[in-house]
Amino acid sequence: MNKSVFSRRVFLKGSAVAATALALVACGGGEEHHLATPYGYQVITNGSLTIELGSLASYAPIEFDTDYIVEARFLITNNGENPITLTSNNFTAQFNKKDAPVWNPDNISTKVDFPYLFNQMPIPSGESRKGYVLFRASGDTASHDYKITITCPEATATFAPEEKDKEWYE
Repeated sequence: MNKSVFSRRVFLKGSAVAATALALVACGGGEEHHLATPYGYQVITNGSLTIELGSLASYAPIEFDTDYIVEARFLITNNGENPITLTSNNFTAQFNKKDAPVWNPDNISTKVDFPYLFNQMPIPSGESRKGYVLFRASGDTASHDYKITITCPEATATFAPEEKDKEWYE
């Protein structure tokens, strides 16, 4: 007589544990919440640049007590005749009327499955680049009180929550 190593009870318990683990992984653990409409929040064309703010997501890394990391996703199109290179010096942000410096992705443990914007530079004439920029914000970031400004020699674009929605294409 051949006895099975697993009883029905052990099999059902193991299946329940596996299903629970799969559900938790699918939910992502809950460390992210969106501040703005995901994808398609605002588009600004100014000078030779078209800049789309696709989404804002806030993370509460364990390393900080009250600070949050805010991820802003952009699609930037160079409509000019010359290549353009953006750096962290071109970006400023405020959350709850407090300055939020650009943050290096190497300083956080969360992995982002989207290209880092500054690794996509330069942007050749007539082409687009998409990527994220991180900001370190003090205090609660869920109030929807934010302002992100991109300043270039030929254009300035400011994104704020009162702007209307627009479609975002990936």
